[in-house]
Amino acid sequence: MMKITSSISGQKGLTLVEVLAALVILGIVFVGIMKVFPQMTSFNERTDDKLDTMNLARLEMQHLQQSPIKLNDNSTIESIYADSAYQNVIISDVSNQKKITFVYHGYNFEILINLTRENVSQTEIDENLDSISLHLATMSLLKDGQKRSETYGYIVQKEADPSGP
Repeated sequence: MMKITSSISGQKGLTLVEVLAALVILGIVFVGIMKVFPQMTSFNERTDDKLDTMNLARLEMQHLQQSPIKLNDNSTIESIYADSAYQNVIISDVSNQKKITFVYHGYNFEILINLTRENVSQTEIDENLDSISLHLATMSLLKDGQKRSETYGYIVQKEADPSGP
C-alpha cells in the first residue's frame, strides 16, 4: 500500500505569494479607511461651526430679552446695540414686524420681532396679567450670504395700564 501525503502538511510557513496577497488585501482595506478620516474631520469642523453659531445666537437672544426695550421706541433698541462691537445697526419696521440688522463677530444678524401681541387668555385677564404682552422674536445668523443658525424667543413688554392715571 502506498502512502499519499499532502504537500500542505509538510509546509512550515507562508509562501511569498501568500504574504504579498495578504499585504495587498490589507492595503486596500487601509486605503478605504484612510478616505474616511478627512470626511470625519470636515464633518467635525462643520459641527463645531454650527455649535459656535448656535451659542452666539442664543447669547444674543438672551442679551435682547434681558435688555429694557420698548418696541415702539427705536431709541431703546439703539441703546442696546450702542456698543462698538455692533456694526452697521439698522432698525426698520416691516409689515407688523420690527427688523433689526447688524454685524457682530463677523456674522450678519437679522432679528424680526412680531409687533402684534400674542392672544390674551381669559385666565390672564382674570389674574390681571393682560398688561404683559409677548412678542415673538426670530434671530438669524448669516455668514457669506448663507444662514448659519436661527433661534427663537419672546420679548416681554409691559403694556400701559388702562385703568391707571
